[in-house]
Amino acid sequence: MRHCILYLFSYLLIIKIYGQGAIKKYVADHTIEIRTIDPASTEYSDLQPLGNAIGNAQVVMLGEQDHGDAAAFAAKTRIIKYLHEQKGFDVLAFESDLFALTEGWDQVSKEKAAINPFLKNNIYYLWTRCSACSYLFYNYIAETHTGKAPLQITGFDSQMALQYSKAHLGFSLDTALKNRNIPSVIGESSYKNFVTVVDSLILKAGNIDGPARSELNTCLDKIEAELLQQQKNDYWLLIIKNLKAFANNGNKTRDAAMAMNLDWVIKNKYPDKKIIVWAANGHIMKYTDRIKSNKKYFDRVVWYNMGTRFVQMNHWADRTYVIGFDADKGTGQRIFGNVYEVEKSKTNSVEAYIPSAIQYGFVDFKKYNQNVADNNEKFWLKSPSHFYLPVLIPWNKVYDGLFFIRTMYPCQPIQ
Repeated sequence: MRHCILYLFSYLLIIKIYGQGAIKKYVADHTIEIRTIDPASTEYSDLQPLGNAIGNAQVVMLGEQDHGDAAAFAAKTRIIKYLHEQKGFDVLAFESDLFALTEGWDQVSKEKAAINPFLKNNIYYLWTRCSACSYLFYNYIAETHTGKAPLQITGFDSQMALQYSKAHLGFSLDTALKNRNIPSVIGESSYKNFVTVVDSLILKAGNIDGPARSELNTCLDKIEAELLQQQKNDYWLLIIKNLKAFANNGNKTRDAAMAMNLDWVIKNKYPDKKIIVWAANGHIMKYTDRIKSNKKYFDRVVWYNMGTRFVQMNHWADRTYVIGFDADKGTGQRIFGNVYEVEKSKTNSVEAYIPSAIQYGFVDFKKYNQNVADNNEKFWLKSPSHFYLPVLIPWNKVYDGLFFIRTMYPCQPIQ
């Protein structure tokens, strides 16, 4: 009884201290220092608080502010190693080509000589050509396949236009649809045109003209309806839905498809596995259906995205832990892109609240949300990119946790 009373007292004290709009004090008091982001480090005691925060989650999402953030990629690689080796996460899902990283990955011989070139050509070059990711893609993943706990790779992006898809998607789809009698359903002539346009969509990475897109949409609608009537709610129906998303690409359309794909991959390919998701902050964010602004171009930065959609389906909210990434200062640059400065931190921001001695840190917002009754305070955070949005947001609702990097530095191309 005495322990219960003490626990209740401490709980009420937390509410009293942090429930009055004091996100500043919580961040200052509860940022856990991370010792290193070096992927070669195999001593993980500093990551245990992060692991404790994740708890029994089946899905952990790891973001990034930009697709050229070398420091974030190094940190993510170390977290992936920790989650795989210490927490039983055996699947790594990338914001990359669904078909290549499901059907294609299944066909790859699980030897380094086959794995490495496959990853290089079927995950976006922004990562596979970045030296900060070299250890992950060209050493670690293949090494896990020599032991008892191989790290499986998968993807969930509707933009199916990387090497394996260019070589195999059109033919494989044609074979599957013919086995389902689709040519006779939509007409032989229409079907031949459909196959031609699909090939063009893949080879041109979605860049097809208006008439071809209109014709493709008509055929895809008919095929989807027929497969549903045949009760063929299978992989090829998923591919058809993704071709529709690819042909009509846009932030909302793409993210809706990615949420659907991630849900499908987990339930159908890896139902009993713990999964790590690698994607941009802008895709993994939650709460985006409630972030509103009439500022110009705001909807190009925040939209009803994958993370929000995903946690709203099939009870994933209780089984998913979303980690956003944030940097105080430094430079950004995507592979072969232009260098730019990270926006200077505001004095009343999360970046400023984190003790200055901490170079790398982790903040568990989920714990704050669980312990604080009034947890709707809005505050400044550089997210989803390296710049502040023009509106204040309760970022503790957007991310379950935050990984902080004091100084960002950009990718260097692998030589």
